Amino acid sequence: MDLRYSEAERLTVASVLKKVLKFIDRVQPDYLVSWDNRLDLSVLNQEANRLQLAQTSRSWTRIQPLDLEKIISSDVFDKSSGISLARMCDLLRLQHPKPHLADHDVLMIDKILQFYALDLNELLH
Repeated sequence: MDLRYSEAERLTVASVLKKVLKFIDRVQPDYLVSWDNRLDLSVLNQEANRLQLAQTSRSWTRIQPLDLEKIISSDVFDKSSGISLARMCDLLRLQHPKPHLADHDVLMIDKILQFYALDLNELLH
């Protein structure tokens, strides 16, 4: 989905959910990478319940979730409490001009993954 904010503002929750389901069916991702996905998945399920969407139609439930925040918190910082995306960006000196906007958060998650991929690549060579 590639929409301008002004276009997205006019969409109903039902039409957004329909687009999400279409996207998932078309791409068939193996993983759903997010930063602290509790809220995201909760909202998806809450809206699906409100729209009376059958459990079998909720294709996001069949995708393996990878919560990058939990992985980094436990593996890198050796702690169970989380770290905010903004704080992680600060630590890596990444500019995050519009926190909490989904498209900008996705770009930051991508940059964090690139940072770790580069770091791992250097360790392996």
